[in-house]
Amino acid sequence: MATTNSRRRSAVLLTMTCAILSMGCPTDDNGDPKVQACVYDAGGFPENTSVAFVKPAHCPYALDSANENVDVSATLSLPVADSLAPATQSGYYTLAVTDFHDTIVTSTFSIPHRDIVGTNWVIQISGTYQAGHGGVNGANSGYDKWHSSMTITYPFVHNVTGISILAYSIGTAGVHLNGPTTGFSPGTWYDVSGYTDDPNMVGPVTWTWYVNGSVTGTSSDGRYSFQTGAAGTQQEIDALITDANSLSHWATIFVSSCTDNQIIC
Repeated sequence: MATTNSRRRSAVLLTMTCAILSMGCPTDDNGDPKVQACVYDAGGFPENTSVAFVKPAHCPYALDSANENVDVSATLSLPVADSLAPATQSGYYTLAVTDFHDTIVTSTFSIPHRDIVGTNWVIQISGTYQAGHGGVNGANSGYDKWHSSMTITYPFVHNVTGISILAYSIGTAGVHLNGPTTGFSPGTWYDVSGYTDDPNMVGPVTWTWYVNGSVTGTSSDGRYSFQTGAAGTQQEIDALITDANSLSHWATIFVSSCTDNQIIC
């Protein structure tokens, strides 16, 4: 059974559940939560357009309460050819935020850079917004809508609006590890996966893994494989996660080795 040790290193890190309301949580090929899966695009964007959130980097992210101010940093990438109005056109890109009840949310954004990289405009977005304004549903979670309005030139000049969704939950913050719920025979390999939802963390994060206090390896995706110890013993599996700004957090689970020639115990 997975447990969480919410030791604090240099910043508060938050606890994550893997449910974006009815949409589900983005997963990798193995069904585990994606470490950087912070955006769900709900449509309206021009072809080959993307929004990448650097901060918060993990969703759903946890809030102590509704209407909490959260720092954000994101990059919008749009194709130049036949789609985006010239850079000299004032107001060709605007950003607004609503809650999931479509009520306007207080936010302050800066869009200081709009550069051409290859064949795309790259727009840097940073600022603060009032997260969780709409409260939560029955699953103790909710989401905010980010409305990116862009001026498009093809087939005629007009505005389109793409919507990105950032999900959150209300609750105690931390980092979670998922591991075996039963013991195994000695020498059996098993997997442990982890995730965090700290809105203050900046991706990518590095996971350093320990067995009984000794470093056994690192990973970038919150997953690692371990081998059970001698019969009748218990392993302490620790994970230290550190982000690009050296914010870190620690979590622990325990895994047992069976006795009496048991395969599973």
